[in-house]
Amino acid sequence: MTIILHDVNGLQIGQRSEDGYINLTGIAKASNKKLNDYLRLNSTKALVNELSMNTGISIPDLVSTKKGKPVDLQGTWGHPQVAISCGHWSSPQLAILVTRWVIDLDVSIKLAIRIP
Repeated sequence: MTIILHDVNGLQIGQRSEDGYINLTGIAKASNKKLNDYLRLNSTKALVNELSMNTGISIPDLVSTKKGKPVDLQGTWGHPQVAISCGHWSSPQLAILVTRWVIDLDVSIKLAIRIP
């Protein structure tokens, strides 16, 4: 699995290149917030439920926590749309950055598919 590392405020936030999932733990840490505060919100629960119904991806697969090794896979990882929401909750800076990361990866995948 390939991890794209994004540097924010001296911290690195991982993004999985295969599915675009982003490390939500890193997003929260970069803004000095606690991820559980975001995950407890009714609006977050509603978003994850709606996303699950819309995509057919189970809730545990939309937001999942990894422990152990390798270290760069540790933490709570979220579907790109959950990561965008978490970024907006975290700070204006992360709202912009996380959205850009999701769009950039999507565009690069689409361009790679078009190249013969």
